[in-house]
Amino acid sequence: MQVDRLLALRTAIVLPGAFAEGVLAVVLPWFITQAALGTAWLGVLSALLVASGIVGTVLATPVSRRLGSWRMTVYAAVCSSLCIVGGAVLWLADEKLAALLLALCAMAADTMADLGFSSRTPVIARLYKLPLLKFFGGNWMWAIVGFALGGSVAGWCISANHMASLLGVLSVSSIIVTLSLPKIFPRDARRLPEQTSHWRALLPAGIWTKQVLVFVICIVLLSFIYGPMDNLLVPAQLASHHRPASVFGMLVTAGGLGLTAGLAITQTQHAQSAAGKMWILWLGIAAAMFQILLMWWLPGNELLIAGTFLTAAVFAPAMPMIESTLLLAVKAPSRTVMLAIVGTLASAGDMLGTVVAGWAVQYAGVGGVLAGCALALCPVLVYLYTMRSSFSRRP
Repeated sequence: MQVDRLLALRTAIVLPGAFAEGVLAVVLPWFITQAALGTAWLGVLSALLVASGIVGTVLATPVSRRLGSWRMTVYAAVCSSLCIVGGAVLWLADEKLAALLLALCAMAADTMADLGFSSRTPVIARLYKLPLLKFFGGNWMWAIVGFALGGSVAGWCISANHMASLLGVLSVSSIIVTLSLPKIFPRDARRLPEQTSHWRALLPAGIWTKQVLVFVICIVLLSFIYGPMDNLLVPAQLASHHRPASVFGMLVTAGGLGLTAGLAITQTQHAQSAAGKMWILWLGIAAAMFQILLMWWLPGNELLIAGTFLTAAVFAPAMPMIESTLLLAVKAPSRTVMLAIVGTLASAGDMLGTVVAGWAVQYAGVGGVLAGCALALCPVLVYLYTMRSSFSRRP
């Protein structure tokens, strides 16, 4: 029975939700890059994709405190679905600007739903009697498969000029999630205490341990340096070398398959020492650096896709490890706030990095910016390498 409930959760919520996110992750950056490449608007328009996530992250805390995480998740999913369907209709009616605005609203609402869902994953893992790391890893695998499938379908549909079909599938997938959430997503057992949900609940020094602070700093730095890749630099690099949108979609697919392969490790892993966690994080950031260098080199499509797969596989185990560490640093009532704080900081770094990258492309070119991003990760790698012994001595 538990297996059936878990399978329903992942096939009706995680998979189609990630598919919709994968479609938007290809469609929006690609068309923005095509419209603004070589202009001062490139960084600003690309940053709007990140800004929508920040809006959703900031709104998640007060809305969750007022409605509870279950209602916030369900209502946000409904809003996201309505915006996606409305945006699809407006796009087909050739109202591109209005469609973009609704897509940004959909992304903001989707961020709120994701935060509500993630904040309850420790509770759901206990209900399904699974170790938290294994539950996170399994969810990530399903999500990445859906995301990669969505990105691949989007790239092919754009190249083949089948936008109507793509928007129809996108709308259906969002509706499936909206209808499934109220029936499958576990409800709040009780109303959470009001006072424990405020932002000040995360201020005590005992919560912000050295390990949590290192993780948060690394997330923000990665967002600033690596965040502009999918939003701006990868589609711009491909477009400047006359590679079609289908290649962008295949890179998204290869990255998703690589992440799935890497996350398979977490399904056999029940615990990690602090030192082991630092090595996972170190290897993940090193993989991100090599992926940036690969895009700077831009070899043939086959080698580019294979390299994306391998670097994503190495990076994958760091994701559930970081998320579980951050969630377990606080008590259940404060987890939405913790995710909101970290998400806001990461999104701010991503948006700032996208704006800076868009400005720098005009002066250094896409290749120069990619090389600079790869070099900027070197000090982070050196710091994490020197800190590994310090974390190994933690009790």
